[in-house]
Amino acid sequence: MQTSANMSFKFKYVKNGAAQGFRNKNANAATDALTLNDSHIPYEFILDTTSRDNRVVIQFSPHWNIDEAIRKEFTQNNILILEIYQKKAIDLEKFIDRHASAKIANKRKHLLESSGEGHLFRSFECPHCSATIDLTDYEKSPSIFCRYCESIISHSHNIVANGDEYRHCDECNMFDRVQGHTEFYFYFLLIVYGFRSKRRHLCDACALKISNKALLINLPFILGIFPALYMRIKASRGKDNSLKEMTQANKLALSGNYQEADMLFENMLMNHPHHPGILFNQSMGHFNGNDSHNGINFVAKSLKASSNYLPSLRYMHRLNQVKQAQTS
Repeated sequence: MQTSANMSFKFKYVKNGAAQGFRNKNANAATDALTLNDSHIPYEFILDTTSRDNRVVIQFSPHWNIDEAIRKEFTQNNILILEIYQKKAIDLEKFIDRHASAKIANKRKHLLESSGEGHLFRSFECPHCSATIDLTDYEKSPSIFCRYCESIISHSHNIVANGDEYRHCDECNMFDRVQGHTEFYFYFLLIVYGFRSKRRHLCDACALKISNKALLINLPFILGIFPALYMRIKASRGKDNSLKEMTQANKLALSGNYQEADMLFENMLMNHPHHPGILFNQSMGHFNGNDSHNGINFVAKSLKASSNYLPSLRYMHRLNQVKQAQTS
């Protein structure tokens, strides 16, 4: 993890999945702001960041008077995508999050103090990424979710789930080990041949599903078989033994077979009690199996395990929106 006061790096803007231009641009992340070329961006206007491979995605506050040079590089919803060189994207993400989260939390603390409610402020420093987690609006619970690095932490500062490895899948939204995979297809038709590939971050269940598809399509063309086999091997090995049943449990939950999925989830909960990610997956099995009553119960258990668990909060918000729409 980067601990110095500054982080200099090179970058290119990304649009439509491709890095723009031939020359790299200069940038610097300091303790108070991010500078891209000559554009100075105070951290208090950065709402969220995430990284995938060598790219960082930054979402800005709509209240920032955006520099026109930056605005024209936005994709949508005040989002900027950078391809990073000379530094690791995940290190830059954590550097920004560490300083931005501290500023946001301090601002909240001062606002509460100015209204005589300073005693209500609660925060927690993530032991994995060092971001400051504002817990003021949440009840105390056995575990804490870091929305910055997606890790799950106990109050004794133990890392229950390292968000660099175990988080919600970009494809199916289930909690599991997530890794970067290259989906590759080769084709050869008489005098026409070629290949196409796509970089994806997938849980083990999704990776195994896509590797099966890639094996089938690439079977007539030997060159395409090896990347598909590598994806399969990567998704099948090296997993935490206490979570090795997660892939099968998630497959069952996604198909709605919550009866069999629950047995596997309960086995994992014996080793990881109060694990909001496992309870969230369990709830999805019941929703997919048309058992919405117990689905809601398991989402509630997930929030009881971690009151600020963002995936469960988002799902509960969706459920409330649907309920309001049905009654209006």
